[in-house]
Amino acid sequence: MQQKLVPEIACYVDEDTAMAGLVSIDYGIAIMPRITALSYYNVHILKIKNTIPPPLYLSGDHERQGALSGAGVI
Repeated sequence: MQQKLVPEIACYVDEDTAMAGLVSIDYGIAIMPRITALSYYNVHILKIKNTIPPPLYLSGDHERQGALSGAGVI
């Protein structure tokens, strides 16, 4: 059975490095992209298990015949 978790958001930041700084002073935790600058902060990087694959969007010119025929589309 999955447990529904509701995060308690303390703040929003505009920069990844600002978030890393807040985490490094034990302000909380963050879910963020893995960036090179994280190696300069006192943070532990954990990998998220059971990630959801990103959606795949297809686009094409509907006027062209066979633009999205499925050939080579996974």
